Amino acid sequence: MPHQNVEHLQPDPHALRQLVAVSLLVHLLGVCILVAFSGGLNEISRDSYWYHYRGVIGAEQYALKTNDWSRWIDEGWREFIPLVYYLIGPNLLYILIVNAMLAAASATLLYRISLAVFCSSPVALASAYLFALFPSFVYYTCLPLKEAPAVFGILCIVWGVVGNRLKQSSPWLVWLLAGFAIIAALRVYLVIVLAGCVVICFLPLRLTATMGGIIRLFFCGVGLFVLAYFVVDFYNIEISDSEATMYYDFERVNQMRESMSRGGSRLFQRRSDAIFSDNLFDIGWKVLLGLTFFIFSVDPFKIGEGRQAAALPELLFFLYCIPYLFHGVVQAWKRMPQRILPVFLIGGAIVLVYSSTTTNAGTMTRWRCQAIPYLVMLVVYGAAVCRRGLLYQFLQKLNSRAS
Repeated sequence: MPHQNVEHLQPDPHALRQLVAVSLLVHLLGVCILVAFSGGLNEISRDSYWYHYRGVIGAEQYALKTNDWSRWIDEGWREFIPLVYYLIGPNLLYILIVNAMLAAASATLLYRISLAVFCSSPVALASAYLFALFPSFVYYTCLPLKEAPAVFGILCIVWGVVGNRLKQSSPWLVWLLAGFAIIAALRVYLVIVLAGCVVICFLPLRLTATMGGIIRLFFCGVGLFVLAYFVVDFYNIEISDSEATMYYDFERVNQMRESMSRGGSRLFQRRSDAIFSDNLFDIGWKVLLGLTFFIFSVDPFKIGEGRQAAALPELLFFLYCIPYLFHGVVQAWKRMPQRILPVFLIGGAIVLVYSSTTTNAGTMTRWRCQAIPYLVMLVVYGAAVCRRGLLYQFLQKLNSRAS
């Protein structure tokens, strides 16, 4: 099932139309449910009223031509909403429509990426639907938050890299530039990490499904890091002075970890415990703890709380899919190291950056939306190569319909 004839693997227009329709319908239903329970669009989340209020004020600045265009870097979402309010009108519904459309577009991009990488229509379709219907992704993209454009921007970068490597997307540079422009507007610090991943993907490496291939890739990443370090040192660049680099300053990272360690979803009882020390074992333990919470997002000692109880189905899903994820990673590297490299590097970078800097389970659940596409692809591919379980039975049904 995972490897069909590549010559015949073109995206199915009918399947894409259905995917878009389902995604939009689910978001429409999600918004209706949120409004019904909250009482209005501006109350569907804690940030909704603030975004609406900021949008009204910002729209007046656009009308008076007193807005600051430099804020589009890193603060682009806070500037986009006022621009929409200025052009169309002050209604949060327009922003939710944009998010729904971006979520549907992200699902179609995931379908294309998975189809190109795994060469399997059932795997691609199952990955796209599982991602489009994933509860936390649907929830956060039904809110006026920037998760939908962030997910879409990163997928644009992945699709651009995959298109270049496999020669399946002729305007790959357009996708790449569009993705980086979106990410620079939303979270500029990610541009450096993603640019490093893209550079490695573009290097003429002959990867093999052996330990030698992994070592070669590892030393390539280390070499790129060392080169960046020497450039910073040679030109006396103060990384804490730039919006794009300040997040890689050790003190800045500790400030972020300490500031996020608050509320009922904090990972550490005391803020001082969230800070990275100089002990490598302490750093490793806290990174491992963050990685665990990033994937599962549930504190087993707080299941009775509302948000933790709501995340329980996803916890059970990921626990069930751990064997699939393991087989997906191992078999994908064994069978297709060249094609899977962008998914591994960019997906892994997203997981590592967020899990190592966030100390709040609620924030992790929201930011995990950006990593879900890559986890889902590997899980579904793992089910295909394992050839057992409920997910594999679903893949068989998709395969029989496709044939």
